[in-house]
Amino acid sequence: MIAGVAALLAFVASLALRPMAESDLFFHLKAGQEILLRHGLPRTNLFSFTYPNYPDLDTSWLAEVGAALVYRWGGFPAVVVAKTVVLLLAFGWAARLAVRRGAAPAAALVAVAAAAFVGRDRLVERPLVLSFLGEVATLAAIGALSERSGRAARRVDGAGLCPAESSREVQGRERCMAAKLPSRDRAPATLPGFLPDR
Repeated sequence: MIAGVAALLAFVASLALRPMAESDLFFHLKAGQEILLRHGLPRTNLFSFTYPNYPDLDTSWLAEVGAALVYRWGGFPAVVVAKTVVLLLAFGWAARLAVRRGAAPAAALVAVAAAAFVGRDRLVERPLVLSFLGEVATLAAIGALSERSGRAARRVDGAGLCPAESSREVQGRERCMAAKLPSRDRAPATLPGFLPDR
């Protein structure tokens, strides 16, 4: 597994460590520098000559500030390396999450490598790279909530809400459970103006 993960990370790094070809980076760097200089988010479009006072909410401000700080520290090479580190974290975490959710390790590594290859044109120095981490974090949170709710459902059922202590009470428990679950025999709830599916 370690060799497979190392191969995956080397593959992702080979896709990410390439000459910069993203012209939007300059805009994002300047926006980040302005945010750092002014100690706040701009409320208008700072770089438009056609409509300079247009209200503009900068939704990429965190990535822009991060890029400006990395650029200040090490220039363009540092920006490319920082982007690559973010991508390695995102794709490595995605593979780990897939295995944790039940995928075979080899299948998880191949699937994540294929995703990186298909998305190789988007592995650029732009704020969207951080969204890859956000997407994996969202999937991890959904998985954690799903596991937690599954445990909660087992606890509720085991809490005796529909107890069946003896064989005589089993029928009572079945009626109790049937009352909680939707039945095909009952008419489904419909919204006003909609007909049921029968």
